[in-house]
Amino acid sequence: PLSQVSRSDIIKRLEQIDHKWGKHAARHALASVRRLFNWAFDRERINTLPTLRLSDSNTLGITQRSLRRQRVLKDDELRDVWAAADEIGYPFGPLVKVLLLNGQRRSDWQLARGDEIDATHGVLTIPAIRFKMGTAHEVPLAAKVVEILSSLPTANTAGPIFTIDGREAYKSVHDGKDRLDKIINKRRAGQGPIDHFVVHDLRRTFARGLLTWASSRPLQSSSSVTRNRACMRPTICRRTASRSATRLTAGKSYSCLSWSRSPARRPTSSS
Repeated sequence: PLSQVSRSDIIKRLEQIDHKWGKHAARHALASVRRLFNWAFDRERINTLPTLRLSDSNTLGITQRSLRRQRVLKDDELRDVWAAADEIGYPFGPLVKVLLLNGQRRSDWQLARGDEIDATHGVLTIPAIRFKMGTAHEVPLAAKVVEILSSLPTANTAGPIFTIDGREAYKSVHDGKDRLDKIINKRRAGQGPIDHFVVHDLRRTFARGLLTWASSRPLQSSSSVTRNRACMRPTICRRTASRSATRLTAGKSYSCLSWSRSPARRPTSSS
């Protein structure tokens, strides 16, 4: 019962979450616990409020500076992540690969459905209800991403792309990440365990790769970028996007992302 949960019980559990999943997870857990106990206290389900004065800074030692994520995976770490994703298999393995190659937020793909994918033109349409800005958002897909999606058991279905029972989206991300870490560290025997990272760090790593690539290319005029944006989509460099996985396993650099014209331009509403 909630009335038997003490302040020390909450702090102990938050410390466990911090140790296992990091300060961001502990911070979100504390916010959820506060909402729960505030709700119970307002409705007189409990007489005392054990979360009173529990805060990010006092309880978890979290400052705004410490909340700034900085983890970027190195190329050898990315190859280990890719190989471990192969070993884990569906659904978490392909989910990790798609996040590596496309750089979207985890929830964008975790909750994605088959009827949101346009495989012909390589586009994922995230509905407004799920997108951060509250408007529908179209995400261009690299050819390798389309290839991965086409190989899944849920290909050509309208339901969740990453699922266990075929009805609900895959939710066991923390369990999947734990398994991924164990496989990676087994592969790195003799090198030491991989430095801690969370799934969101794959997004930052992708973004850093784009910046590295862009900084090595001559600048384009804004009019040129605007004119070509609709028909541009990310692919891994070399001659074909299908060799992207090879680059992650053969010692090549992950920061070799390039932009190339899509062979099939998606029709717009005005065309």
